Formats: sequence, structure tokens, C-alpha cells
Amino acid sequence: MNSAKMYEYLSTGKENVFFDSVADNVHWTIMGTHLLVGVYNSKADFLKHTFERLARILKGMSVILKVD
Repeated sequence: MNSAKMYEYLSTGKENVFFDSVADNVHWTIMGTHLLVGVYNSKADFLKHTFERLARILKGMSVILKVD
């Protein structure tokens, strides 16, 4: 799958399709001044502390990311 198509899934609420294509041992660094800031050393750790956290806050609504 090409990378443009992968990122399109993030903007349509189909993040599971995107993350199925991401390696389990990927290293994530989220910068800024918000609750999701941190260094995550695996896909599972990242999802637990970002997307799962957002899902609890959004109460059933999908996380939609816009990639510029």
C-alpha cells in the first residue's frame, strides 16, 4: 500500500487499517503541550496512551487526523 493511501485512512476514521501497516516496534515521539505528549516505544504503547485515551474522551466518536 502506498503511503498516501495509508494516511488517507487516518483522515477517514479507519485508523485500524493504518495501524495494521505499522511495525509493532516503531518508536513514536509526540511533541507539544497537551495530554498526549510523550515517547512511546511500541505501537501498542502508543495506541494505549493516545488513541485509546482519546476514544474514552470522545465517547464513541472516531479520531480523525488531517495530514498536511
